[in-house]
Amino acid sequence: MRLLASCGGPSASWNIEEEKIFETFQQVKSKAELILNSIDLKKPLEYEQAKVIAQPVWDWKDFEKSYIAPIYKEWRKTTGTLLEWKTQFSRARIQDPNYETTKAKYEFGLEDYKLQTQNVQDAIEKLKAGKDPLP
Repeated sequence: MRLLASCGGPSASWNIEEEKIFETFQQVKSKAELILNSIDLKKPLEYEQAKVIAQPVWDWKDFEKSYIAPIYKEWRKTTGTLLEWKTQFSRARIQDPNYETTKAKYEFGLEDYKLQTQNVQDAIEKLKAGKDPLP
């Protein structure tokens, strides 16, 4: 258990600050899913650089003030990478007949995204129940 409450740092409890951070997480998650679902609708020449497409995820920093910051950070890394891989996969699928490696990276990233999203949800439920969500 992290003992930061005595230092003035975040503590393992559901409070207004954690709720605000979770709300921003939900907004970023919705935006990421919208981007993820729209990538295939674009023509290859309309793609921005992969890093630019994932920018809304990389820009999200509110999680740093959360007690479960390590869990949010892992979700952020997974989600940003997934968006970048899907962009590369979608380009390669049209432009490169040997796109299977990129496809495999994307599929792996999608599974990891689902796992990290569930980890955030589980951590929030533990916080709401007054339990320490960190290992």
